[in-house]
Amino acid sequence: PQSRGPSHPLNSSFLAPPPKFYYVFQIKEQKVVVDELSNLKKNRKVYKQQPNSNIFFLVDRTETLSECKSKFLTYIAYQYLKVVFVTE
Repeated sequence: PQSRGPSHPLNSSFLAPPPKFYYVFQIKEQKVVVDELSNLKKNRKVYKQQPNSNIFFLVDRTETLSECKSKFLTYIAYQYLKVVFVTE
């Protein structure tokens, strides 16, 4: 069998937990996005940037808002679970 280098997906370093303040940053970021999308007028257009690119695509505002709310709640849940398991 071939040896697994540092970039191999089964390498244990890929299973490391995120940095200490990762969820705090993500929660703040998603809260701002949700607030901004919530306060937009109905006729405003929303564009989403493609990862690692300067290309933007027109997206539906309500779908994007629900996706961002879902991410926001997920990050809050992860942060809560992390606190609960660390303190118990």
